[in-house]
Amino acid sequence: MSAERKSDVKDARKVIVDKIIEGLEKGEIPWKKPWKDRAFSGMPRNAVSGRPYHGMNVLLLMSAGRTDPRWCTYEAAKKSGWQVKSGERATPIVRCSQVTKTKMVKEKETDPETGEIREKEVEKKVSYWMFKLWKVFNAEQLDGIPSLTVEEERQIRPTDDDVKNKISEVLSRIPGVSLHFGGNEAYYSSKGDFIRLPEASQFEDQAGLLGVFAHEATHATGVESRLDREEFRKYHGSLEERAREELVAEIGSALLCGELGVPDDIDRNVGYIGSWIKQLKDDPRSLFIAVAKAEKAVDLLQGRLDLNEERQARKCREKPLASAEALPSLSSLQEEEVLLPSLADLPRASAENLASDPSL
Repeated sequence: MSAERKSDVKDARKVIVDKIIEGLEKGEIPWKKPWKDRAFSGMPRNAVSGRPYHGMNVLLLMSAGRTDPRWCTYEAAKKSGWQVKSGERATPIVRCSQVTKTKMVKEKETDPETGEIREKEVEKKVSYWMFKLWKVFNAEQLDGIPSLTVEEERQIRPTDDDVKNKISEVLSRIPGVSLHFGGNEAYYSSKGDFIRLPEASQFEDQAGLLGVFAHEATHATGVESRLDREEFRKYHGSLEERAREELVAEIGSALLCGELGVPDDIDRNVGYIGSWIKQLKDDPRSLFIAVAKAEKAVDLLQGRLDLNEERQARKCREKPLASAEALPSLSSLQEEEVLLPSLADLPRASAENLASDPSL
């Protein structure tokens, strides 16, 4: 990669991570801030296509403080006959795309007759994900865009019964996990494979209950029999390791609640903010990795991830390379371009659609 290209990638990454760090340094979890003292606007989505945003873009748009869930680029607004209001500033999001490169590499081989070791050049293909920044505007920043319909308003404000049904549906997708109520703490026990929450009456509303449940359910996906998440395995190793898993769970609860149409506005983990700031400053890529792992957890909780297929894929990723035909590891040069985990590690919903639309 050229020096200029490396700089562009790092600059794009810095814009995104700095935006999240800015909110954390105020003592806030930025993707929750918009839901304080505001009507919940629902999952951010593309104003033109109606397709929901995913992963990192959900966090970025939730952090923008808007009450309308619709977003689009300047060009898309113009084509639709809408006009960006004077003085309005865009919000950055990322567009991911899969890149495949063919490269010639030197390999050693032994002549079976003479035993002579010689080098030959072979062609190999390597696929990886990279991104670039896009700028989008919220519907509140546009003149001429229609208001949300009554049906759209109804869909993003579920009833208490809806919330209860959603909890039951999520539990059905992680067989073996039981839900218990009682006490004053919320936690997931890997030893007993259960989630414990305070009594429902102790929450201000059903939305608050779902937010806490979503956080603990994300933890439950990390056990060896499910996603076998490294952050979960190392949870009790140190405060730093615990903070990594808590970041995955915090993002997972926000994504899940957003998909279910319920605000996740309880700041459970403000005590980890200092650790998160250090983590993101030390390694900006850790934010993208946490988002990818949280999204995979949500895919499991939403029934989009086949656990048997995931286990098989995990075994393949853990196997040492057996031949020259096997996909090689990414070189240190390519690693600068990889801002999300490898294709095999990406959530299925994203892997299918990321390249086609910046709304994803």
